[in-house]
Amino acid sequence: KAVSEGFGSASRAASNIANLAGADKKALKEMSKMSDNELRNKVNRLNMEKQYADLNPSKTARGAAKASSILSVIGNVAAVAGSAATVALLIRSLRSK
Repeated sequence: KAVSEGFGSASRAASNIANLAGADKKALKEMSKMSDNELRNKVNRLNMEKQYADLNPSKTARGAAKASSILSVIGNVAAVAGSAATVALLIRSLRSK
């Protein structure tokens, strides 16, 4: 049953990709029929939507940035602690000789 479901979802994914490829061709045909002013308005709208998205990152993006920052600090602390432990072990081995 799981295998047949996997094939079903794979065929749906392939169908979706094919539909997207067809949508791109339709969009190109539609753009070629647009006037300069219509095309300019469409481009301006898309640019404004992109700028808005850049200025207002999603909660996921903010969380990912925070997690990355925290992991960076943890990595630095671990590196310093590892270096300190190595130095301490070297000192101990030199003293025992």
